[in-house]
Amino acid sequence: MNTIVTKLLALLAVSSLLSACSSTGLVVLNGVVKPEHPQSISKNLAYGEQAWQHLDVYPSKQETSPVVMFIYGGGWDSGSKSQYFFAANAFVERGYTVVVPDYVKYPDGKFPTFVEDGAKAFEWTKKNIANFNGDPDNIFIVGHSAGAHTGALLSTDARYLADVGFKKSDIRGFAGMAGPYGFTPKEKKYAAIFAPESNYPKMKAMNFVDGTEPPMLLMHGMKDKIVDILNKDALLDKLDQAKVANQNIEYEGVSHVGLLLKLHPWFDKKHQAADDIDAFFTPLIIDDRRS
Repeated sequence: MNTIVTKLLALLAVSSLLSACSSTGLVVLNGVVKPEHPQSISKNLAYGEQAWQHLDVYPSKQETSPVVMFIYGGGWDSGSKSQYFFAANAFVERGYTVVVPDYVKYPDGKFPTFVEDGAKAFEWTKKNIANFNGDPDNIFIVGHSAGAHTGALLSTDARYLADVGFKKSDIRGFAGMAGPYGFTPKEKKYAAIFAPESNYPKMKAMNFVDGTEPPMLLMHGMKDKIVDILNKDALLDKLDQAKVANQNIEYEGVSHVGLLLKLHPWFDKKHQAADDIDAFFTPLIIDDRRS
């Protein structure tokens, strides 16, 4: 079967399977990228003692490179690092070493445990990434959906990184893709994940913005029916008020999952999210030694 036919069949499969980031759809996405973009991966490295506290590292092809810690979404109750080869590949191809951690899922854990896992994964990255061609002084965080929510809290609520011996300024920059930064749980499942109600103010990233945050790029699809764009706008307002460097990108005709697909090489190169993120991060890199 020729390459064009294979791609068309894969795209048809993805379009029918990825309406909610299905595991099967992600397997298809990875399966068609891996043969064209082979990567060296150090898998299942422990960043804690719990069974889920493992991460994968995709070393850059450069001797020393900036680092992206990619936090995937999945509604806080699903997802796996093994499903996001295509996302890691997008940043490796642009000169980054990439870390993709797993984290606790509901019902095994609830808020704020998954954010605490993110902080521990960051700690591991800061202390160990030099062994994988990564520069510990240039660590960026990228997150999609629930992962963007976690990334935003790591970037705003200083307590999480302080608990592992670091501070918000240790994050060089944050890129949030369709993050529910300020939502209030109403569905039964989400209410259970974030209960009790006294936690609700603590789950809203904008409540912690104080002007010491790293620069932030907030991205949203204009056809997103899962996470309201008001989440992005509310956080941007707080960043502006605190004079935190930020950029706002809105993608016309793009859905919640469609924004994630913009990290895949087969989807709409005109506004590929990885290019936009790289363009935002590049001026922030200290001593850029990429060739």
